[in-house]
Amino acid sequence: MKRFGACAFALLFSACSGDASGGDAAVPDLADANFDAGTTGDFAGSDLAAADLTGGPDLDNHQALQPTVDAVPLKVDGGVDYYEMHVKPGMKQVVPGAMTPIWGFDGQWPGPTIHATLGRPVTLRVYNDLPVAEDITIHNHGHNVAAAYDGHPSNNTIPQGSFYDYHYDNLQQGGAAPNLVGAGTYFFHDHEQMLTAPHFYKGISAFYLIHPQSGSNEAALNLPSGAYDIPLMIQDRSFNPDNSLNYSVSFVNGFQGDVLVVNGTARPYLDVARRKYRFRLLNASNARRIDVGLSTGSMYQISTDGGLLPTQLNPSRIPLAPAERADIVIDFAQYQIGDVVNLTNDDPFTPLQPEILQFRVTSDQTDTSSLPFALNGAFTPYTATTPVTTRSRSLTFDYDSTGGEWRINGKTYNPTAFEFTGTHVDDVEIWSLTNADPTHPIPHPFHQHLVQFQILDICPVASPSCATPPPGPLSGWKDTVLVQPGTIVRVKMKFYYSGADVATAFASPAPYVFHCHNLEHEDHAMMLQQQIQYP
Repeated sequence: MKRFGACAFALLFSACSGDASGGDAAVPDLADANFDAGTTGDFAGSDLAAADLTGGPDLDNHQALQPTVDAVPLKVDGGVDYYEMHVKPGMKQVVPGAMTPIWGFDGQWPGPTIHATLGRPVTLRVYNDLPVAEDITIHNHGHNVAAAYDGHPSNNTIPQGSFYDYHYDNLQQGGAAPNLVGAGTYFFHDHEQMLTAPHFYKGISAFYLIHPQSGSNEAALNLPSGAYDIPLMIQDRSFNPDNSLNYSVSFVNGFQGDVLVVNGTARPYLDVARRKYRFRLLNASNARRIDVGLSTGSMYQISTDGGLLPTQLNPSRIPLAPAERADIVIDFAQYQIGDVVNLTNDDPFTPLQPEILQFRVTSDQTDTSSLPFALNGAFTPYTATTPVTTRSRSLTFDYDSTGGEWRINGKTYNPTAFEFTGTHVDDVEIWSLTNADPTHPIPHPFHQHLVQFQILDICPVASPSCATPPPGPLSGWKDTVLVQPGTIVRVKMKFYYSGADVATAFASPAPYVFHCHNLEHEDHAMMLQQQIQYP
């Protein structure tokens, strides 16, 4: 156990060729890419031979964690909360010294957090005030929403100088009030075709937290709330000598930064009292995977991507691929005043980044919150036979060395082509996700738009019927899952839509995409789409 004044922390940087130690491959026949600075604002673009970077600013001293800023509704009318945000340039104190130019919602990184309530609609008007002529489109990740508001990468995009209105019913998986299903940790970000990765890297992302209704079973759990319910957006970045962002990237592994930042702060610390805190963990890196733990003591996982788990878990580590979320509760009463505890990262993705956030225990405090063992009695695990499956589908992931693009089922993204048709609202499907490319053994975080799914099993390609269930931290509602090299992941999902406008929203077959959430892979065409219709 470390105490104040008794330790010195040094940021660990390391370099290697590729990322073979972490399961990714350095492929010599592929050229690394850099963006033209003229099309990505003030990104630095240098033609590097590899994405792994060394050096960087001196971050021996920690900085206070900067909390996310809460969005304030522009107006409330007829039970609808109206928000307005401008995607525009801003400045952020990320590392010591000069401030860093960023793009973000209202010029902030992360953007303002929207606090929504299940069953209460939100309308969000987004303006594109970027300094360059690039379109944007906003995807509310994990949200059950009509296609017109899903942030499709090719439809309803927002040109520079224009705006678009997004409407969210916040009904998620439906249910009966006050016990609607789907409160949880979500986020919204730019999803523009071929520009998602650089725009996201620049800072165009923000939390969207959906809270349970008053009087619901979930509200009665009395979990830590208010100032003790803290969103943590975890990302990696690299910096030029002037502290501007450096986006030199390989499209093989995806971006590999040499500095971890939390809520836009590098080397952060947080003063905590000896009481329970809820932390909403979001891996918002472009490509980096993290494996979250504590340097000492215990933590409890209470949720996955789509809301509460049936019961609390007590894992030693929680793996999070890009876009995956997990809410944890840490009871700092297990420590003494003066203790220093680190939220750590054990994933071997290089350059290694072993420390996420430092906690400093500074005081005692009365704690009236609770952490029940049973959390979500409404959760029903899926099996291979229940609910009854309408159809099964298969996806395979690989790399096209000739075309220099990532593929699903041997195809790349085409905004006019549909891989799957014939899915109706309320159909139930099992999808088999196979990552078996022997020459490019790189993990792929798969993301499904519109609905949450459950993982049935994770099997070696050589034993596709192993029926090995997912580990506990992956056992709840999910919208993103990491498919490791040499594995098959089977997921089961019901194509529900909870809005009252289902007949009009799906009067014509509606387009929804699915893709790899390694954003450099996504921008290099690892995305397909399907049509969903009603009835």
